[in-house]
Amino acid sequence: MPSPLLEHRALLQQADDLWRKVIYRKAPDGRCRGCGRQRALQAAHNVSRRIGATRHDPDNGLPLCAGCHMEIDGDPEAKTLLFAAELGPERYNRLQLMKRAGGKTDLKLVILDLERLLEGVDSAEQSRGA
Repeated sequence: MPSPLLEHRALLQQADDLWRKVIYRKAPDGRCRGCGRQRALQAAHNVSRRIGATRHDPDNGLPLCAGCHMEIDGDPEAKTLLFAAELGPERYNRLQLMKRAGGKTDLKLVILDLERLLEGVDSAEQSRGA
């Protein structure tokens, strides 16, 4: 039986991988949500991934090219403007409240939620293609 620390790390990695897939699905055309160009994308966090309450929230990420990712990470005002514009005021404010509230998340539940979200997207894509 793996140690609790090893199990936690494995669950965290699985949740991170699923979250990244959810974020990349926000750019089905491969375009950066910052500059709009087709480039290799990275999953950029709005709220630091060190904050457990928001780390795996789908609203906490956008697919950005490396240049836009680096730019917004160095400019908090630009990051706020980009995420607020993408999410709208209600979802952006919800994310900020979750950040302030903090708290831990159950990684097993996070993984289930992200898997369901990905399955729902896959089902919707298959329905449109049929």
